[in-house]
Amino acid sequence: MLISDLIKLGRPILETGGLPREIMELVSDIHKLNTKSFFSNVLVIEVESAGNCVAHDPMQWGEYVKASEKAKKMIFEPDYSRVGALPFVWPTGGNPIKPQGAYGLPVYLTFKKNWEEIQKGAEGAKSFLTERMQRTVGIKEVLKAQCIAETLHKGSKKIVVSTNQKENTLGLVALVGLWKDSPFCLWDSEPEPGDKNYVLVAPSKINLGKFIVADLLKTLELFWESKLAEGREKGKNKNGLCSFCDEKSDLVSAYCKSWPWFTTTWGCPLPMELKEKELVKSIAMCPKCYKSMVYGAAVFEKLTRPLENFLIKEIFSPVASPGGRESAGRGKSTPIHGCGYVLPIMDKPDNKALSSEDFAESLFLMMEEKIDKRGKEAAHIKAITGFDACLPEGFDSKDFLMNLIYFSGDTSRGDIHLRAKIEDILPSTLSRLSDLSGEVVEYYEIAAKRIFSKRSDKDASFMRNCYFSIPWMLTNAYGGPYIWDSLQKVVHHRPLSRKRFISNTARRMADLSIKISDGYALRKIKEEVLFYLVFSRFLYDYDQKILGIGGIAGMRDWKDIARLFESEEDLSGETLTDCEKLGFAAGWLVKSFSNQYWHQSGGKDFIKHRVMTFGSRIKPETLWKRALVPMNEIALQRDIHMTKGTKKLLALVLLEFGKFKEDVRNKEDNFMSAFWSGYILNN
Repeated sequence: MLISDLIKLGRPILETGGLPREIMELVSDIHKLNTKSFFSNVLVIEVESAGNCVAHDPMQWGEYVKASEKAKKMIFEPDYSRVGALPFVWPTGGNPIKPQGAYGLPVYLTFKKNWEEIQKGAEGAKSFLTERMQRTVGIKEVLKAQCIAETLHKGSKKIVVSTNQKENTLGLVALVGLWKDSPFCLWDSEPEPGDKNYVLVAPSKINLGKFIVADLLKTLELFWESKLAEGREKGKNKNGLCSFCDEKSDLVSAYCKSWPWFTTTWGCPLPMELKEKELVKSIAMCPKCYKSMVYGAAVFEKLTRPLENFLIKEIFSPVASPGGRESAGRGKSTPIHGCGYVLPIMDKPDNKALSSEDFAESLFLMMEEKIDKRGKEAAHIKAITGFDACLPEGFDSKDFLMNLIYFSGDTSRGDIHLRAKIEDILPSTLSRLSDLSGEVVEYYEIAAKRIFSKRSDKDASFMRNCYFSIPWMLTNAYGGPYIWDSLQKVVHHRPLSRKRFISNTARRMADLSIKISDGYALRKIKEEVLFYLVFSRFLYDYDQKILGIGGIAGMRDWKDIARLFESEEDLSGETLTDCEKLGFAAGWLVKSFSNQYWHQSGGKDFIKHRVMTFGSRIKPETLWKRALVPMNEIALQRDIHMTKGTKKLLALVLLEFGKFKEDVRNKEDNFMSAFWSGYILNN
């Protein structure tokens, strides 16, 4: 199960330890993009155990900057050297305005509605505090909401709450003081900048001349207490067996706000149902495994990346309909996210391929996507995964396997739609596929240069990115419903079907050919021909270099055939040995004749004028009857002087068409795909 993977991911970090600041940055949400603005209004309430309390003036822990050089919009950028003093966790599932889970510190997210409630009166402030303090570790018996409410109410009036209904005034309410086991302490001076264990909160207003400082080690201890308290909310068991490590210990349920995939708000058809307070009977975890899961969940979240937009649009496009694909490309698509993580094949301590320290360091490299950090390198594998991901040095051995997970939905609400889980991928396979992707792009550049005489830099760059992505090519070849199955085949060394790819490509070409004289339709046919050529080459190289077998039988490389036809050398039956080569030759021939026909007929298109009937699609029989057989006769009527090479090719095509008549009928899609390739490449 996925929770087991999270434990394996997080255990090396737990065993390594690490600095409190680094750990808090990993397991809390102070570095999330959607939590930056909470540090724009930090309201600190300084509390003494005797009940005396003072509100500090609201603080901005950061500054507003432009979103970009040209943008007018301002965004808040926190001062990350300070935010570790007041860590918090973004609530997942339910209403974030309401208190959820357990709090390690009395640091509370405050939204516009909360500020309005607090500013109305002391009762509103008391209600806000009481609900949250009851869920906060270690302060239930120490601090009283009634004593602090009036101070919070008065101090909150200095917070400017936006009157714009579309704007949300965000902030933090933090209770700081020196109660028993408090994570805060008083110093005579400020901590040194960059101190790994202590961070300044604010100068004290009760003990003038002193400074309130957060002890990050104590902060981390309280954080873990709050996480275990969350697990106990759904059940606990004294001296039971852990579901994962089989050790006897005091157990808690797997419920955790850090892992929104394990939700209790969705019911499914199970043979039995446990009460919410008895979930420990289904999945029970010891504290060590629970902490490992929290670490693993944090790693999973930071390794999660969005799929590229052009790939998502392709996934939700109808594979065989050019018009439908065009409409889908303009519409808004459902975001899909992916996560790639590495696990050791053998996870027993005496069989570890890397030490816990090295494993944890490589995980941090994956999360940061940095190359050449501390002398290590990371190979980017975006071409295979479809999202930003890398494989650090040390993970690229046979001792590890990578898993890929793709999902959509709103994780903040526990609304997850799992789309695919692809397991047990050898890192060596990813490296070889990455090399293959680079070779495919080189081949694409050669073919694109031949097909498109002029392209904008923007279009060329976009298409290069598309062909660099193996998931995009698989989606274009087989269709969105088959993307995960075909990607799994690729990373697990299994054969790919050429038949479905040819069928889909031929159907798109057939629809576009109805409007062949239209410049837009012609460009789209060129794009389909380009894909037909490049993906055919990908399949051939995939068979040879990944599967280690002979390439899938298909048309001879277009460069060789084009060179042969352009040279006008003597052709023989050995040149056209199957229906695809015959189709390519027929397309080349028709285009050569069309060019001459256009000049002699005053600009009429040969295919539209003589081959196609209104609204019909071109089929091999149509080409035979209306283009190939009467070509000599039309040449005489129009006074078209075909070249010697064209005459030889026509004679050979007519001869071989009779031989391959049955093969052409059975493989119509192969013939027509190759036909349009020959037609477009003869430019």
